[in-house]
Order: sequence, then structure tokens, then C-alpha cells
Amino acid sequence: MTRPALFAAVATSVLCATGFAQTGDQPATPSDPAEAFHEAIGPFIGSWEIEATWAWGEALEARNVYSWDLSEGLVLAHTQAKDGDGPWYNRYLTVFAPGDTPDSIAIHTFTYDGTTRVGTMTVGESDDGNLLLSTSWDMGGSQIRQENELVDEDTMAWRVWMRQNNESPWAQVMNDDWERVMEVETTMAAPDAASESEKTIVRTATVSATPAEVWRAWTTSEGMTEWWVEEADIELKIGGKFELYMLPDQPDFKGNRGSEKCTILAYAPERMLSATWNAPPTFPEQRFEHTRITLLIDPVDEDTTTVTLIHSGWPAAGMDDKASKWPQVFEYFERAWTFVFDRMTVHFEN
Repeated sequence: MTRPALFAAVATSVLCATGFAQTGDQPATPSDPAEAFHEAIGPFIGSWEIEATWAWGEALEARNVYSWDLSEGLVLAHTQAKDGDGPWYNRYLTVFAPGDTPDSIAIHTFTYDGTTRVGTMTVGESDDGNLLLSTSWDMGGSQIRQENELVDEDTMAWRVWMRQNNESPWAQVMNDDWERVMEVETTMAAPDAASESEKTIVRTATVSATPAEVWRAWTTSEGMTEWWVEEADIELKIGGKFELYMLPDQPDFKGNRGSEKCTILAYAPERMLSATWNAPPTFPEQRFEHTRITLLIDPVDEDTTTVTLIHSGWPAAGMDDKASKWPQVFEYFERAWTFVFDRMTVHFEN
């Protein structure tokens, strides 16, 4: 089974087990577990790194990226590791979802060698009053117990114990800290025409609105929140912000609120807008390599306007590389822009 197919199977099993419909992010069970899940896992969202040593002397260098899956309301954790001076390699993908109770989180972890593990994390509080996530499992006949404590905004304690059986004493094999990595630097995925793919995404709709009404809907913070997102920060100037917050409750420095760090490239009032655009947090490697969107506004008559969006700036090398995630980002936005244009059309009809 390929990795995308395997992940799809894992995500589906977690969704079904936790009461989520696959067509949305609304829980079928009472909302308390889902609300508690977002409150508990939210502070961990972001990128972390650790340099540590296991009790038996083996050094560990690892990266862990927690990110929201905006389409399903889950959290994904991508873990990379490095053995000595060797290259970075993908080690785990963990899917987090609301548990059966507000103080539990369902987890499904699989390694890139094909093994999987299903379990539950308990949400609690440490002796110091910090958020504490605990879990345990059996591995190769031994028992493992793990705790992750959010010491502060930028420090996550990682403690692991191991024992051979129920009668054996617990031995601590890990007691070290993850440090949050602040990812704020952005680049263009295709900085020039020579490096840009010919692939584009185009969406067109004719709406019951004037060009001025369409312009306000796309280029003002107030207009954008009336039909698409909860919050927005748009500055209509070259280099100004074009930030739409799908998850406004996330701290702004974590890069998971929405189109953070996106900026306006060019505009012609009531005719055209171009801005940089980013991948969703589910693609952390591509998140800060921006593509472009261009919005074209064409009047049909006094009360009807054709709106066209062109999503371009895809990197040719990334789109041609089977090991790259850029094709997955492209497929994501093929679905996402259809949803956005359908939503815009309904907004102007009402």
C-alpha cells in the first residue's frame, strides 16, 4: 500500500472511531470531547526539534511538526529523525483525534516501515500545573509509558519509562526537552519563469453582484469575513497583508491560522488582484514556499460579474518529482478552490 493510501485508510479509521463524518469536521457525538481536544492539542501546534540521548547512550536528533488537518478537524504529527551524521528520514506519522471523553485523545501512529499502533492519550495536569499528555503501550514484549509536558510556550518535556513486565520496576530511558522552532521566513516556490511549472488551477463563476461588490468581498477584511473566513487582515497596498484566518484562535506566531505571511503583489481596482499564497499546515515542508493567486473581475452587465481565479507559481521541479508533496498540495487546492467559489456564488445569491 502506498503512503497516501495508507494515510487515507488510517485517517478514515480514526474518523469513524471518533464520530466524525468524513464529509465535514462536525462531531456526531456531543461537542465536549471535540472542544476539549482542540484546547488540549492546540498549544502543541507548530514545529519542534530535540537533541537528546537515550538512557543506554544512543543519541537522538529529531524534528516533530504538529499541524491541523483543516479538512477533517484532526491533528497530524510528522516526525523526522537523524542517526548520527546520517541524513534525515521520515520516522512516524501520528493522527490525533478527539477521544471518547473530554480528557482523552485518540491516536493512530504508523512508522515508515509499515508498523502501526492505535492508542489513547490522557489529558491531565503535571505537578507544576502544566498541560500533560500521557500514554502507554506494549512494544516487543516490553511496556512503554510516555509523558509530554508543555513546560512553556517554547519547551516540551519528553519523558519515557520502560519495563519488561508488570512485576518489573519502571526505568526511565528518556528525560529531555523539545524546543519550538519559529518558522517565519518565506520564499517563492517558483521565483522566476524558468523554474515555474505550466500547471495552473483556474476557477470561474458568474455571480449576481457588481464589480465593486466583488472587489469589496475579496480585498477588504470586512468583506472577506462576510462569506469565507472568521477573521482577516488585508492591507490593500503592494506588499500589504493578505491574511485570511481559517483558525483565528491559533497564536499568530505558529503559522497555523491561515494564509499568514501572504502579501499583495499587484492590483487594479475592481479589475485585478494578485497575491502570494501558501500551502495548508498539513504540508509543513511547503507551508512557507509561496505560490500565487490572481483574481480577475469582468463585468457582464449592471448587476452581474464574472470572477476568475488563477492559481499559479507552482515549482516545476516539485511538480515533476514523485517524492515531492507538491502534487498533493496541487490536488488539495483543486478541491479547495471549487469549495470557495461555490461559497462565493451562494453568498451573492443571498
